Amino acid sequence: MNSGLSRLLSVFAYEFRTEFRNKESISGILVYALASIFITWLCFLQSPGTQAWTGLYWIILLFAATNAAGRSFIRESRGLQLFHYMLFRPGEVILAKSLFNFLLLFALGLLNLCCFTLMFGGKEGTLNELLLLTLLGAFGLSAVLTLVSSIVSKAYGNASLAAVLGFPLLFPVLLILVKSTLALLEGGQSPNWLMLVALDALLLALSYILFPYLWRE
Repeated sequence: MNSGLSRLLSVFAYEFRTEFRNKESISGILVYALASIFITWLCFLQSPGTQAWTGLYWIILLFAATNAAGRSFIRESRGLQLFHYMLFRPGEVILAKSLFNFLLLFALGLLNLCCFTLMFGGKEGTLNELLLLTLLGAFGLSAVLTLVSSIVSKAYGNASLAAVLGFPLLFPVLLILVKSTLALLEGGQSPNWLMLVALDALLLALSYILFPYLWRE
């Protein structure tokens, strides 16, 4: 196996073991997501309008993503970061962590979509496109929040900075996702997939380019 790919998979395996070894952490994320969905259901007790459905769907996923992906570097000690610095290249670290966070956020998105569909119903013929929107949204959120986590870790792990630093970068992603979801649910219009894919690729490239400068600090 290529040595670069092998090191990338090693970082990914470390992230997987660390996340699922701490069962309280992953359980807390799941409880937060399910509790938010349940409270939403109690408030409406019937299918909300498309605007409310869209807003609540992405708000719940955004805050779950912030709790899940925003801790990638914050939870690591300086000693562990130095150890990784000696073993891995910066591109391997940021790509592996972004990949793990993407899979985690997509799983949360699937849970969110299934619960919303079961509780509130969904417009016929939109489920596949909503699933693809969730996948692209999870990719963009993971790319931004992983990079933001690395920045926040340099500020002595002040997690409150994650939301402040992340929102300007997340705004274009959220804007396109919300508008695409509304267009899909209200008028059956197909989202601009090319723009979403291009934006996700740009965010990942931005993380890959900027992270080595943070890595050397």
